[in-house]
Amino acid sequence: MQFVGDMAEVITTASTYFKIAHVWMPIIPKKRFYDHHLQHLFHCQPDFTLLFLSMKLITSILPDELANPRTPAYNAANHFYLEIEASGMISIQVLQAGLLLSLYELGHAIYPSAYLPIGACTRYAYALGINKDAKTQAAKVLTLVELEENKRVWWAIIILDRSAPRLVYFPFPRPDSLAVAISYLLSSHINDLWEYI
Repeated sequence: MQFVGDMAEVITTASTYFKIAHVWMPIIPKKRFYDHHLQHLFHCQPDFTLLFLSMKLITSILPDELANPRTPAYNAANHFYLEIEASGMISIQVLQAGLLLSLYELGHAIYPSAYLPIGACTRYAYALGINKDAKTQAAKVLTLVELEENKRVWWAIIILDRSAPRLVYFPFPRPDSLAVAISYLLSSHINDLWEYI
């Protein structure tokens, strides 16, 4: 895809993502991204490509003269997400990309698109088996890093599900676990370890 760019652009975008967005929504393991995901990005793996496009989108700065946040990059990432979802591909990277697309839409007040995909991400997480009460998982977790990644993605879904209604004036559902989710994602001892695993 034309929006991915060459390896230098990918490294720059990833570095920007981990300096900016990762600080307040740490859902992608940094070391694993650099060690594992970059290799798949250029080997026609659609889920990794989508994840990168979403990372690039969330870190992009719109020019002042561009009032509409529905840029060609946004439209391409959104369309690609829908194609992958319709194909039946299930992976944590597609779910992470969906969360980043939702964050972009919330940040740029693209309503109702900002609110609706969060519910789709919740159902996608259930399909993957990474929800908090899951008894089985669609794909077996092999490492502690993957287990932590699943927890962080689930807590991010809870945060967005609980906070997005306030932003778009819908009734606020189940406020009880919002504080728990935020404290888990931002707890310093876990974040210190997360940077190196």
